[in-house]
Amino acid sequence: MGAINSAFNQAAGAVAAAATLVKGSKEHDIEQALLGKEQSHEADAAIKELQDQLSDKKNEWGEAEGDLAILEAKKPGGKGNTKAALEEKRKAKMSEIEAAQRAFDELQDRIEAKKAMKSRAEAMMNRANKWGGLK
Repeated sequence: MGAINSAFNQAAGAVAAAATLVKGSKEHDIEQALLGKEQSHEADAAIKELQDQLSDKKNEWGEAEGDLAILEAKKPGGKGNTKAALEEKRKAKMSEIEAAQRAFDELQDRIEAKKAMKSRAEAMMNRANKWGGLK
C-alpha cells in the first residue's frame, strides 16, 4: 500500500509542477508579447521621425546641388566674383553636398536598423501569441 501511495504522491507532484511551469510559461509569453508590442510601437515612431529627417536632408542636398550649379554657371568678374572667390564658394558647396549625402546615408541606415527592430518585435509577439500569449 505504501508503494502505491508513494507513486500517487509522485504523480500528483509531477502534475502540480507541470501546471506551475505552464502558468509561468504563459505569464512569460504575455510579458514577451507586451514587450514586443511596445518595441514595435517605438520602432514605428522612430521610423517616422527618421523619415522626416531624411526628407529634410534630401531637400538640403538638392538645394546645395542647385546652388552649386548656379555658382558653376557664374563667370568671374564683378563685385566679389573673382575666380578665387568663386572657387572657394564651389568648394564650400561641395563640402555641404558631401555632408548632406553622408547624413542622408546615415539616416537610411538608421531607418533600416529600426525596421529590423520592428521585425524582431513582431516575431516576438507572434511567437508569444502562438504559444498562448495575448489574444
